[in-house]
Amino acid sequence: MKSVSIIIPNWNGAELLRAYLPSVLKAGEKYRGEAEIIVVDDASTDDSRQILQKEFPAVRTVVHPQNRGFGKACWSGAQAGRHPILIFLNSDVKVAPDFIQ
Repeated sequence: MKSVSIIIPNWNGAELLRAYLPSVLKAGEKYRGEAEIIVVDDASTDDSRQILQKEFPAVRTVVHPQNRGFGKACWSGAQAGRHPILIFLNSDVKVAPDFIQ
């Protein structure tokens, strides 16, 4: 199994993270290879960072101190990824448990 980095750009998506990130975590746990999940917070002004720290401690977080936009958030995630396969998801995506497979 190849290792994967799942990258999710986020801007003021606290409620979206609560709603959809659990499905991504379950998919990562089900995957037989190694899967890391990275959320790139693009200078959110809501509770996104606090939610990530408290409710999703297994998720790596990259924080932009200033909003840099969607493309640069994706690029930061790609640079932070440790694995050869990059999967990009929007923060409002619910995935099937076997989607990585």
